[in-house]
Amino acid sequence: MARQGRNAGNGYEITAREQVEALASPLRQELVDTLEQHGPLTIQALGTWLERAPDGLYYHVRRLVALGLLREVDAVPSGGREAQRYDVAGRPMRILHRPGDAAHVAAVKRTVATLLRVSARDAHKALDAGIARLDRSAPDFFGMRSRARLDAASLARVRELLAELSRIAHAGQNRRRGRVFSLTFLLTPLVPPRQRAQPNEEST
Repeated sequence: MARQGRNAGNGYEITAREQVEALASPLRQELVDTLEQHGPLTIQALGTWLERAPDGLYYHVRRLVALGLLREVDAVPSGGREAQRYDVAGRPMRILHRPGDAAHVAAVKRTVATLLRVSARDAHKALDAGIARLDRSAPDFFGMRSRARLDAASLARVRELLAELSRIAHAGQNRRRGRVFSLTFLLTPLVPPRQRAQPNEEST
C-alpha cells in the first residue's frame, strides 16, 4: 500500500509521491476537482459532469480510492439497484512537496503542468463557445501574469487573498444556482538572474 496523505484540521494534505503522480493525469485531476466541488457523486453523475462515458471512469476512481485521494461514502438508489457514491478525502485538498526528494519534485512538476494544461483547455473551450465575457464592466474571463518583488508583509497578504479566493470557491460546493467556473492560480518564486560579472576598471 502506498504511503498516503493525511487529514489536517483545515483540509487534506497530499504528501505521498504516488498520490501526486496520480494527479498528473488530466482525467484524474478533473475527477478530484469535480468531487471536491460537487461531491459526493456516483460514477454516473461524474460522467455527466465530465461529459464522459461512466464505464471509462471506474478504473481511475478505484485507483484514486486506493491511494486515499477519494473515499467511498454511501450507496444511493439508481435504476432499481444501488450505486456507490464517492467523495474527496477532505476539503480543501493541498499538495505538500518535499524539496529534497527528487522523485517527489518531479511528480509535482508534472502535476503542475497538467493543472495549467487543463486550465488552458477550459479557457479555449469558453472562448470557442463565445461564452467568455471580456468587457470591462463585468468580465467573467480574467487572466494575468505578474512579476513583482514582495517583502514578507506583501507575500503574507497575497497568501491571505489566495486563501480567501479558495474559500469563496469551496463555499459553492452545495450551491445549486449560478454558473460553473474554473479558477486556477499559481504563485511561484522566480530564480534570480545570475549576477553579471562587472569588468574590472582599468587603472589610469
